[in-house]
Amino acid sequence: MTIDSRFNFKALRHDLLAAVFGVVAFFWTFVKSDSVSWPLFLAVLASLALIVAIGWLARLKRISIWNDEIEVTPLLFPFARRNYRFAEFDYLLVAGTEAAPKLMLIRDFCPVLTIKASTYANFDELRQALRIPERSKMTVDPTREVKSRFVWWYPLLVVAVVALVALGVAVPLSEYMEEGAVTMSSMLLGAVLTTMFLICSLLVLNEFRRITVWQGRIDVQPVLWPFARRHYRLADFDGVYYVTNETDSDYKISLRERWYMKNGRRKLCIAENVYANFEELASATRTNYLGEMNVGPIEQIRAALGKTYYTLQNNSTV
Repeated sequence: MTIDSRFNFKALRHDLLAAVFGVVAFFWTFVKSDSVSWPLFLAVLASLALIVAIGWLARLKRISIWNDEIEVTPLLFPFARRNYRFAEFDYLLVAGTEAAPKLMLIRDFCPVLTIKASTYANFDELRQALRIPERSKMTVDPTREVKSRFVWWYPLLVVAVVALVALGVAVPLSEYMEEGAVTMSSMLLGAVLTTMFLICSLLVLNEFRRITVWQGRIDVQPVLWPFARRHYRLADFDGVYYVTNETDSDYKISLRERWYMKNGRRKLCIAENVYANFEELASATRTNYLGEMNVGPIEQIRAALGKTYYTLQNNSTV
């Protein structure tokens, strides 16, 4: 008997429209000037929206399960079909949250295939068909070096950052190309947009850091400031908080993070929406468990600015 995946079109359509609308609304809100070449602006806007949509669709895969085999077919690239056998995987990891679970098929300590409940309408049926041993936590050989891998959309983020910063410069430049001169208002608008987008971009990209874990040692290298490499040992931290950010919408989006604390302050953050191998990094950096927290954007900012948290005394590890 063959079990084919069925997409949860309602949730997927909501996510796609939200992503595209976010890009359109962001540009439309901050670019309101007569000096802007609207045909060019709309063309750029449509191109960025198309890139976002294609990038979003590229991650969707059709899954078929029969006997002891799994066939994975990318939605946009059906010729790139892959086949796996159950025996190829070491175990199946149940991750995510209770509201948004996901299955990760692990081979050689690395996730090979991820199946999310928010993507597939018959998630439970697919889970039952996968006759692979389950584990509640990923296990990583402590003698093996683990390197971080960024999420698949990281290159798109870099392109978007460059486009945003260039947008502020394009305001006075487009006026000069059309009028042969640049007014003070256009220069001020371009300067404000460039500064604002640059600050926002720095705040976002600052969360992306290359992390290497090996035998209890953690090397952290910021992407923006590669010369500012930091070295830690797991013994240097008081412990780790398990943090969840969850929206209150009908389509719940739960993002998990691990906050590594020293003297009550966050020194290192490993986030699920930044690192593709979040589970692998979490397993390689298990240390004293301090508790769980549900936080929002304000708490994130306060933590980044050095807010002191009460650290629980607990000898368990997570």
